[in-house]
Amino acid sequence: MSSPSDLVRKRIEERGFSLAVAGEENTKNILAAIAKVEESGKGLLISGDPGTGKTRLAQALYWLIPYGYHAFLLGVGFDPEVFSQEYQEYIGGNLYAANLLLDDIGAESPGNEFGVRTEPVGEFLVRYEALGTGRILATTNLGYDDFAARYGARVASRLRNLFVPLRLLGKDHRTWSI
Repeated sequence: MSSPSDLVRKRIEERGFSLAVAGEENTKNILAAIAKVEESGKGLLISGDPGTGKTRLAQALYWLIPYGYHAFLLGVGFDPEVFSQEYQEYIGGNLYAANLLLDDIGAESPGNEFGVRTEPVGEFLVRYEALGTGRILATTNLGYDDFAARYGARVASRLRNLFVPLRLLGKDHRTWSI
């Protein structure tokens, strides 16, 4: 008989994330984080250095998002204005009711409102903590202190309510083939 851990391993591998490449310590941490996500109903914030497999893992864990909700995939280079109330009204959507996959938080350009730098992603996360009904899977190269420096202590503090943290360890798995 398969254990829940074996079923999770199988789901992850079937969706293209190699636990063998991730390594034993990462695998142990991934399985523990998934158990916490399922128990708490929170989202998952996957952090780590570039090339450690954060995006690939988030895509493999997409099944953690409950069915029946719209999910949005926002990757590197997404326009932070997507998070504005005006944009949501324009598309007739409500990101606060959606399950989201936010890829590479911290790589987006800041906003600019009448010459004042804004951080729409950080502002969105603050509002999502209060109004969100879905679940967020997110990836970032930022650590907690980096998050606080970029988005402010208020946003960084709210991460604790929104996410179970998972830090992927290791070196860049990407290689040059010349």
